Amino acid sequence: MDDFVNNKDVPDSLLKKCWRETTQILVWDNPIYEAFFRQVRQRNSGLPENKRIRVLLGDRSFGSKENNDEHCFNIIRHEVLEKNQTALLIFGDLHFVKRDVFTNYAPAGELNKEFLNVIQLLDIDYPNMAISIWGSINTNDSLTKQILERENIRVGSLVRTSDSRLGDVDFRVFYPYPTQYRTDNIGRDIDTSRHIQMTMKHIVDYIIYRGSWEEQNYLAPRPDDLYADTVYLNELIRREQLVNIPPYRVRLYFYKILGSEEFIPFAKAMENENINSINSLYIPLKRMIPEANRMDVLNYVGYFYLKKKEIKKSIGAFKLAVREYPDKFNPYLGLGDAYLANDEKGKAIKSYEDALLRSPGNTMIKDKIDQLKINDSR
Repeated sequence: MDDFVNNKDVPDSLLKKCWRETTQILVWDNPIYEAFFRQVRQRNSGLPENKRIRVLLGDRSFGSKENNDEHCFNIIRHEVLEKNQTALLIFGDLHFVKRDVFTNYAPAGELNKEFLNVIQLLDIDYPNMAISIWGSINTNDSLTKQILERENIRVGSLVRTSDSRLGDVDFRVFYPYPTQYRTDNIGRDIDTSRHIQMTMKHIVDYIIYRGSWEEQNYLAPRPDDLYADTVYLNELIRREQLVNIPPYRVRLYFYKILGSEEFIPFAKAMENENINSINSLYIPLKRMIPEANRMDVLNYVGYFYLKKKEIKKSIGAFKLAVREYPDKFNPYLGLGDAYLANDEKGKAIKSYEDALLRSPGNTMIKDKIDQLKINDSR
């Protein structure tokens, strides 16, 4: 990477290893990261050596037993702080929180080292040296919208949490994933009755306002042929089996069937709503997926086409999942989302109700049904 950003000749086959030979399966394959490296190289072109940006690769290599955050911290210590340099750190948001929701916001000093993230490790050894920035604002939250308007905060703003009412918003409002599972400092589950709340100003120093909630959580599309290299894809599948990350496993097997010659007629059959063809064409695809992952892969197919706004294919995938797994709530939930995207509200409500029958007490599904019925009554 040093050679590359200094405009030396580095073959693509070698450059790819900078983001492929890490423990973070699938993450760095997103083309935006390669584009970032190339942008740095372009900026450095023609600049004197002391003005060039250096890119340090923070992730450990695949197979390393070192804790990932500790590995990153050691690189920052040796390559930045001990050289009296400054660095812009680019990691996932949860690597920058001063108090982690999944450990019930325990202070860094009370946690085992294996639970500490980059910013916590820096705060312990180098107090007040690091500034943490949270990368998203939930613009769908009514209180947040009021604060943005009242304080005249515009897109592109960097907001200090101690100077804004945004700092008083509960952290979970700005975190787009479930937080119902929390553990103590030795990994034991904490009962939900003991879960505490914490505001953004206790978690990060700044928040950057980048646009709507949907824009902020948008994932850049990947080229359809990214995993056409079956040698690389099979290596990723092998690695996932070693590290055991189920969401990655589902995506990998989705890419496996997506790149197969059998998938093209299968997708066309879904678009044409040809049930017999869908069922028969699914058989060879089914054999490529471990049984334990088949339902999740089918649901992934449904949401893949839903995001691409190819609604007929999405409905076809979820209908197939319903036929294959009639006792599971997930396919009915996905089918409801697809019907709703197709403005078929009656069918969406029916699918959500079928999902709720199979997952009683599921508040997310109940909220979807209630909201649709409220809107219909207006």
